Amino acid sequence: GIMLGTDELLGKNLPWLLAVNILPCAISIVIVLLVPETPKFLLIRKKDRKSAEAAIRFHHGQDVDVYSVVEELLQEADEDSHAAHSFKDFLVIAKEPHLRKIVFLGTSAMQITVSFWGAIYNSTQFISDLNCSNFVATWSSTIMATIYFIGTLIGSQLIDRLGRRTLLLPCSLVSIACWTAFTLSFYLQ
Repeated sequence: GIMLGTDELLGKNLPWLLAVNILPCAISIVIVLLVPETPKFLLIRKKDRKSAEAAIRFHHGQDVDVYSVVEELLQEADEDSHAAHSFKDFLVIAKEPHLRKIVFLGTSAMQITVSFWGAIYNSTQFISDLNCSNFVATWSSTIMATIYFIGTLIGSQLIDRLGRRTLLLPCSLVSIACWTAFTLSFYLQ
């Protein structure tokens, strides 16, 4: 959407820019209609073992040992039964210091990521305000969004290997330095 929204492609033709989304969305709807619910949902939430077994064959292939997958799902459901599922569980989180710390840490990590969304979505305007040409502004935004997407893919693969702190802290420091430089550029222009 960001790339197609550049003036050189469909950015000056809003009806066509919006129409481009129709085909992928229609294909997605057909896929969702054709693909059965997950076996876990059917077995645990709907308590429909027959449909769950059919979904297991669909998702895992016809040669799968359905019984062992069902047993694995039931064991996982038993372990999940001790997880938070009601408002009372949120009160437990609020009362327990170690759980509050986990929520605080997760929220802090998410804030580092979410803070960039507004900048990426408005970056064309920000760059134009720096007196750059529309071409430079739109394609810079497209490149930024592409780099953000690639970084997300790489980060999702590295986070389990390197650990959250090892990956999050240096990347966050670089991000804050870039934000600071970008902000200062507005005042120094």
